[in-house]
Amino acid sequence: MEIIKKNIKVLTFGLVVFLILPTVAFASDCGGIIGDTNDPNNTYYYLQLIYNIMKYAALILFVIFTVKDFFLAIINQNQDGLKKAFPNSVKRIIYTILIFLLPGLLTIIFYLFGVVDDPLCGIR
Repeated sequence: MEIIKKNIKVLTFGLVVFLILPTVAFASDCGGIIGDTNDPNNTYYYLQLIYNIMKYAALILFVIFTVKDFFLAIINQNQDGLKKAFPNSVKRIIYTILIFLLPGLLTIIFYLFGVVDDPLCGIR
């Protein structure tokens, strides 16, 4: 369980780095330099695909692990298990929501600092 949490955090951080670094480096013209999210011959198409997979995988993993925690606590009639399952579920839903809102949050941050017009070059 701990290995999965660590890997999800690393993957999320890696996605953020891959979204931010090319954008800041080529802020003037995303489509001309990096590519389009709709063209399968470009890098950003695959970044969009990876991000979409991460979003839905996070949602599916949230449901699976939350149901598993509550199911085991109920089956074992473990009151401590129920007390631990609820905070874990809250953390998981926060992580899932953050993964879904990541492009919007990054866009807002870049707009506030006035760095670029479209910081994610079309990744939504």
